[in-house]
Amino acid sequence: MTIRNPKGMTIVEMMVAISIFTIGILGFNALFMHSWRSNGFIMETAQASRQAERGINQIIRDVREVRQADDGSFAIKSAGGFDLVVFSNIDGDSAVERVHYFLDLENDLLKKSITKPVGSPLAYPVAEDSALVLAEYIVNEESHPLFSYYDKEGQLLSDPINLADISSVRSVVWVNIKPEIAPENIRLESLIHIRNLSEI
Repeated sequence: MTIRNPKGMTIVEMMVAISIFTIGILGFNALFMHSWRSNGFIMETAQASRQAERGINQIIRDVREVRQADDGSFAIKSAGGFDLVVFSNIDGDSAVERVHYFLDLENDLLKKSITKPVGSPLAYPVAEDSALVLAEYIVNEESHPLFSYYDKEGQLLSDPINLADISSVRSVVWVNIKPEIAPENIRLESLIHIRNLSEI
């Protein structure tokens, strides 16, 4: 009597093969999704860092050129750790604008508002124009102020700051798009030497 070997797969073998294939596909899919999310996080972080860098560059350009206001006010109106108000001609016209940089701590936003002088004699309205967002995901805390101030000798000025003593401004921005995932913040720093204060 001849026993023939069955050709093909049994149901059990097929089920095992399908199970192995399914596990492999699920593992590959999980790896792909993890890589996709990681890549997206890296791209978002890089974009937030570039935006913060552009914001700092705006601050550098404006603060470097501060000058006496059109109403005769001193070039720096106020200087705090998270708030800086200066007078600077930021748009190249004949008017000197009041420029206010501040950190919206509630929404982690670095903002800038601009107020033009009006009236005769010229004066700056108390109400500011709507603020522009310079950078998002700014996570500076009380121990990491956005601004610090130095005199001509490079000595750090402490409160209460005499505005006339300010010769340079250090701006340090901490960026983190998801602090709960990435505990390490990205630190961007610049030191701005104010050109015109020695002439005022």
